[in-house]
Amino acid sequence: MSSIQRSHALDNLRISLTALVIVHHAAIPYGGAGSWLYTSPHHTPGSSIPVLAFNVINQTFFMATFFLLSAYFSSIAAQRRTRRAFLWEKWKRLGVPTAVYSVISKGVVRGIITWRLHDAGWAVVWKEVLEGVKGVRGVSGPVWYCALLLIFDTLYAVLFPSQFTEAIPTPRNAMPSSKAPPFRTTYVLIALSSISVMSFLVRTEYPVGLDFKPLCLQLAFVSQYALYYIAGICIHRSDRTLQEAIIPRTLRHLAALAIGVTTFSLFQIKSYVTSGGVFIDVVEQATGGVNLFALLYAFWNEVTGLLLSSVLLKLFTSHRMLGKKWQPFGVDLGKYSYASFLVHTPLLVDMQCFFGKGEFEKRGAVFTAMTVGMLGVVESWGVGWLLKEGVDRLVGRGYV
Repeated sequence: MSSIQRSHALDNLRISLTALVIVHHAAIPYGGAGSWLYTSPHHTPGSSIPVLAFNVINQTFFMATFFLLSAYFSSIAAQRRTRRAFLWEKWKRLGVPTAVYSVISKGVVRGIITWRLHDAGWAVVWKEVLEGVKGVRGVSGPVWYCALLLIFDTLYAVLFPSQFTEAIPTPRNAMPSSKAPPFRTTYVLIALSSISVMSFLVRTEYPVGLDFKPLCLQLAFVSQYALYYIAGICIHRSDRTLQEAIIPRTLRHLAALAIGVTTFSLFQIKSYVTSGGVFIDVVEQATGGVNLFALLYAFWNEVTGLLLSSVLLKLFTSHRMLGKKWQPFGVDLGKYSYASFLVHTPLLVDMQCFFGKGEFEKRGAVFTAMTVGMLGVVESWGVGWLLKEGVDRLVGRGYV
């Protein structure tokens, strides 16, 4: 297989997805969808249609695309490392941050909320921090992604040892191979239908919003994450490229399906509300259970997610500016994106509590969400820069 260099386009896509995660979490309290640590006194869940739509559309693709990219790069790493080296690197990069974050984050967030919203003294704040640390029972917060990725990478190393390099490189790594054609439309649709049905069935017991302990993970979306991880490995091992794995004809089919499912869903929602139902009940039913809205949401989520993920991959790899290294003011954004992801939760909660005490949130859900989100992105990258530089110098490289 030919040597494949990491593209700035793919790195830039990961930067953009990281920023989107931050804005996504910033928007949740202001009438959006999902669980979050801060609750707005002025906005109830699902009360803002634009913010709700923003959260729901993001959920279709952004974390799944992370798993696709991570798997693709894991396959590249497997070509260049032994299994032992690969697993050690993954433990440092994923396991250690997950463990450290899970131990301290809950206490830190409790301390921030107590300090910001209740004007408590340092003694009370410190007590809340300790209570949070004592209450740790597993993975906490957004590092569920790191924990699940570590599980996927470990399974990859255990189940496919032949895909890793030997202790001494052999000529097989330099041998050319034929490039596989894009995935057939039929296979793509079968895969989408399969995980849609699987997600629907899982959600009858584990609806959207219900965390599976101790991973703090929503099983409602695991089928999608697993498929995208497997796809990332297969795409690289077959010498395909991420942006060419799905052809335009398949994308047109996906777009038609997405439009069809969306139109039919809106018709069903209108019919339900017209007959006396309440929209928030539709949202509740869609999260899981044996009902039409849950089935429609399962299919819509998968079809829309693959469509958006594929379009973004083609967009980032086809435009020159999106393929250049993003380095404003000499700061390599890609270098600090992982650290930014790790620190964004407590920073957002602090900012949301600060704005929540005044009249700022009354300016509107969309304005508040976007303002907090954009400020959160900037602050997360700044603190992420401090974290990575500090860890690299004091602990060692490869952890953040």
